[in-house]
Amino acid sequence: MRYLPRDLSAKGFAVYVALVLLGLTAFPCYQFFKTGGYLFWTNGMDEASHLSFSYANYVLYNSGRMRYSSYLVTLFHNLGLSGGYINLIFDVTCSLVTLIFIKRTFLKFGYSKSQARSGALLCFLFPLLFTPFNPVVSLLTALHFEQQVMQWIVMPWNPEIPFIRSPEPQLSWLILSAVTSIFAGTRALPWALLAMSPLVYPFVRLPLIFVALALLGKPGAQIRDSSLCVLSEAFSSSASSWSHSSNLERM
Repeated sequence: MRYLPRDLSAKGFAVYVALVLLGLTAFPCYQFFKTGGYLFWTNGMDEASHLSFSYANYVLYNSGRMRYSSYLVTLFHNLGLSGGYINLIFDVTCSLVTLIFIKRTFLKFGYSKSQARSGALLCFLFPLLFTPFNPVVSLLTALHFEQQVMQWIVMPWNPEIPFIRSPEPQLSWLILSAVTSIFAGTRALPWALLAMSPLVYPFVRLPLIFVALALLGKPGAQIRDSSLCVLSEAFSSSASSWSHSSNLERM
């Protein structure tokens, strides 16, 4: 993290954020104008289920009351919004707020504003390494499915982009970035991460606990750089474990 570029201006950061938002909203905006206001699209194979009123209620009553994302889905439905509009709200809001919290974390650790902008973008986009956007992973995944000897190797790959999968793990990453931002630079950070772990998505929870326990063993002088790894490590680890589970579902 100490080698982050120092020349990313506020305008440049705004341009990158605008491009991210454009990528997130281009299709729903196109669909909105083509259909006269009707929205229905998904960023993941099971988003249509998780964003429906009936399935959100099912999750609440059968998977535990700690799934706050399902509370939000049912709340939005009760307010009269459809799953498509809820998807759009999650994509835009969670992405922007998460970026803000990550940037604030870098600033609290003493990085310059320019480095904080660069770090926020890198952490936010890091899970793309585990999608078809990474040609190396795509090649190894193809071999994984085609070659018998490679079938024993777990590949952290998924055709869906984790940070725009609504409502989870989007909301969990927002919570994670918020807690890290609040407790950044303090010895309470690992304990805060452990305390909020029951609130996050199961595939985010396990790597988050691993990272928090690792931070507890770090001396105070080393926790600065280690803490900055929490976001990228938990994001990438949760992307890997979530992708692994998706591969298992296909088997």
